Amino acid sequence: MHLFIFIQFFMSVVFFMAALGKLVKPTTFSETMRQLGINRLWAKSGVLIIAFLELIACALLVIPTTLLFGQILSLILICSYIWASWKARGRLVKCNWFGGLVIEQFGVVMNLRNLIFLIMCIYMIVMPDTSVVGIYSLVDISQIIFSSIGLIIIYSLVVMVTQYIKLYPGEQQ
Repeated sequence: MHLFIFIQFFMSVVFFMAALGKLVKPTTFSETMRQLGINRLWAKSGVLIIAFLELIACALLVIPTTLLFGQILSLILICSYIWASWKARGRLVKCNWFGGLVIEQFGVVMNLRNLIFLIMCIYMIVMPDTSVVGIYSLVDISQIIFSSIGLIIIYSLVVMVTQYIKLYPGEQQ
């Protein structure tokens, strides 16, 4: 499997799931935006704007002719997440990036996740290889998509278990 194709479809799935979470449960992400200092009116419209930008990035990343636009939009979105992490530093702000699917605080894990996504976006821009998309079958692409969903679920479970252990430290014995 070509690394570029995996990253391309993985980021597409990440943006799709993030947008879906925001659209299904917009109040949680709106609350996050308000905690970051964005006023109520901008926070409500910002949820829809960011969710639709994520959906657009998702679509642009899977179409070879629009791949460059998807890469640039992905980089902009990831940079905005990094900015939000910087803005939340030192405060207990819930992220709600996946719309409440995983409730986590801005912190080291989130910064590491954002750094990994940033590296993936930069890799896609620096190492573009749109010619290899055509050599993969629908089965191969489906495997990448389901693997990506599985990775996001595993990440979510690890975060939830970590939170449970922090909340109830004496019950694990």
